[in-house]
Amino acid sequence: MNYTETDECKQEDTFEHTQPASVLRDFVEKCTVMVSALYQQYSPGASGLFANSKEVVIHGGQFVNQNCTKSDNDGFEMLQKHVSPAAIYDARYDDTLLTCHPGTRESVLKEIFDWVNQTSSDRETWILWLKGAAGSGKTTISRSVVKLCQENNIPVATYFFCHADTSRNLITTVVSTIVYQIIQLIPEAKFDITRTIDSNPLIFDQSFEYQLDMLVVKPLQKICGHISGVPWNLLLLLDGLDECTKSKDSQVLLVHAMAKYLAAQSSHIVILISSREERHLTMAFNTTTVDNLLHRLSLDNNYAPDHDIRRYLDDSFDEIKKTHPARNHIDRSWPTSPQINDILSESSGQFIYASVVVKFVASPYSHPPDQLKTILEGHNNQCNPLSTPFEELDKLYCHIFSQVDETAISLVLRILAYAIQNRISAVSLISYNLNISTTAIYTALAGLASIVECRDDQIVFLHASLPKFLLNSLRSKKYCINTVENQDTDQLDRKRRREGDDYASITRDSVKRLKRDARLTENGILTENNLQRNPRRQTGSERVSRKLRCHMDHPAENIHHFFALVPQRKSFFPTKH
Repeated sequence: MNYTETDECKQEDTFEHTQPASVLRDFVEKCTVMVSALYQQYSPGASGLFANSKEVVIHGGQFVNQNCTKSDNDGFEMLQKHVSPAAIYDARYDDTLLTCHPGTRESVLKEIFDWVNQTSSDRETWILWLKGAAGSGKTTISRSVVKLCQENNIPVATYFFCHADTSRNLITTVVSTIVYQIIQLIPEAKFDITRTIDSNPLIFDQSFEYQLDMLVVKPLQKICGHISGVPWNLLLLLDGLDECTKSKDSQVLLVHAMAKYLAAQSSHIVILISSREERHLTMAFNTTTVDNLLHRLSLDNNYAPDHDIRRYLDDSFDEIKKTHPARNHIDRSWPTSPQINDILSESSGQFIYASVVVKFVASPYSHPPDQLKTILEGHNNQCNPLSTPFEELDKLYCHIFSQVDETAISLVLRILAYAIQNRISAVSLISYNLNISTTAIYTALAGLASIVECRDDQIVFLHASLPKFLLNSLRSKKYCINTVENQDTDQLDRKRRREGDDYASITRDSVKRLKRDARLTENGILTENNLQRNPRRQTGSERVSRKLRCHMDHPAENIHHFFALVPQRKSFFPTKH
């Protein structure tokens, strides 16, 4: 069919004048369907044309997307991505939300709180190091300090390290987590902090010192010393620094950075760091730049831990007798005083043992007196297979031993095996019997400083339960000292006994000769002539006696030291026949 120009004009005229309403209606319906389909395909939240869009306007069939998304470099959002929520006080991820038992640790908490609450004019130190043996209650005390600060409107930002939690066992999230809390506590600091992050999105990949300086020090320096007219101190609390597992260098770096960038530059920031007294940390705190700012607080016997532990035990057992399902079958006099004393003895001033006992005894599915009896009988039988009561304690011990250098662990176990199996604590005796220098013994045991100490020529177990752990293969596993690899000490002991060269072979006559020679001392020094005034063939015990008297500059003093050590071995004094 041929169309002429006149016909086309007629058709257009007909289209425009004869059916305008119907055609427009059809066009709108088609557009509506099309837009609906497109909106469903590219709905908000999906990546597409209409994602995160507002007020979509249609012009001539073309769609213009007016996108209102936030910048990917938004400072606060970036900060949140690098925060460790589990490291913050009262985090829901933390299953150890404990504070000190009422009426305990009062003197320690008072000393710490008074230090935190000092005015800038009275302050002489800006860093407090809370140190103590493993299981002494440092984390519980730290949590109680946070609670005290919150109750007294003192702003505090926290970071609780935990070696078993990968989200808080490195220093990489320390600054970001602290900064997040600072923004919540001091909103005035938010603008400068987020602007710094916006301008440098890679700041969290930069050095720890740089982050600390740019995100904490500089923003807080811009804030005057008063917030809303009220004087303030900001407490930064870092608990369990020794549980930062990446490297010991990272722990030392954190101490030095905190002293350099925070404590030394701001009179309104104070820092509390709690940790075990590891040697590398002791060296870090001993440096001049840190020591000049430092207040040390040791959780030792000066704070009467046994008194606090006894109160905790008494209150806990009273609560068990009131609330346990089997309370009608528990004698009112339970537990007895000897049982409490046994627990105190095993605790050695460390709260963790007492808490483990209470937790095990309080099980609602068992009879408390039987549970306590299980624990106490386990003490008498070192090979008792019932290791479950001490699961928490065993994990602590295993973690500490795992931190010992692999090249030294065999020597460490050898030394401890000989000391425990032969009931000898004198370093000089162990050194002689194992043919190991005293320096090597001190060095080998240095990695166990939080559970074993060497002082005044003595090996001291800070946990009385540690030997039982090492003797029980089900508990200590690869660290058990009853294994074949550690029997060389027994072989050496037997060999020296046969040769008459062991201290246990010293007879009463040898002891009398030592006393006689001591009386010949002039001015406290035993001369070589006195030692050899009765020349005759020396027996093994006499060689031992001479070695004792000669290896020090003041042999007479050494003799008296020897008499102090003799009671450790009953075989030193043979029974009369």
